[in-house]
Amino acid sequence: MRFLMILFLLFLNLQANIIEAKYHVSYGIFGEIGVVKTRLKTHDKSYIISIEANTTGFARSLSGQRDEFFQSKGSIENGVLKPKIYTHTVTRMKRKNSFIMNPSQWESALSKKVKTMKFFDNFVLEERQKFFDGKLTSKSSKRLKYYAQNDLLSVFFNFKKLSNDYNITKLTKFYAVGAKNENGELLVLPMSQDRQREIFENVSGHNFIVFVNQPIFSSEKGELFVKINKDDIADEAILKDVLFFGDIRAKLVWKNIVK
Repeated sequence: MRFLMILFLLFLNLQANIIEAKYHVSYGIFGEIGVVKTRLKTHDKSYIISIEANTTGFARSLSGQRDEFFQSKGSIENGVLKPKIYTHTVTRMKRKNSFIMNPSQWESALSKKVKTMKFFDNFVLEERQKFFDGKLTSKSSKRLKYYAQNDLLSVFFNFKKLSNDYNITKLTKFYAVGAKNENGELLVLPMSQDRQREIFENVSGHNFIVFVNQPIFSSEKGELFVKINKDDIADEAILKDVLFFGDIRAKLVWKNIVK
């Protein structure tokens, strides 16, 4: 199970030195499938955003104990995050001796993929590395075909400023390095009152639809419904109609704000 959709929960403000939040993720009849921990730390004019996403239960077994880690580092200018390095790491257990047919003789080792985006004045350099059983197996680098001032973490922490205090009245485009398309485009749409009452039990705060460009979720429309509370932290996010088993839901279970 991939957890990239959880990144869209991060509509947080910068009026604190440390912001931490924890979400439980569930999927229809299967119940909980993962836990996501997020953290923003600021010091003087620098910041670090970290997100750890861990599979749980049956999803952990099916995914080979898949875990993901996201990190964005950079500076703060006039209250806006300016990323310098964005990293996405995926780890999972894979079989070492795939040619052996007897399951009792299988051995597993850690597989790790690391993607790093380095921001320069007018371009972004993408570096990829793959490791298996502690050894580097491949390495590559290239310039991205597009340039964006945000990465997939900073764009949502900057969302309040980018949207003029959530003032979005129509389908709006944002751009972020790390988005799963050719130009880093993200689409955000405000929710009508009727749609809010249809989706959420408690209608309050700021609610938006983010169009998720992730075919792996097999959602009918790829619509992620996000509910933001008075602390500018998402209480809940729902990805509707995934495959045949219902919705993927992420709910806030813990938060800590240190000013």
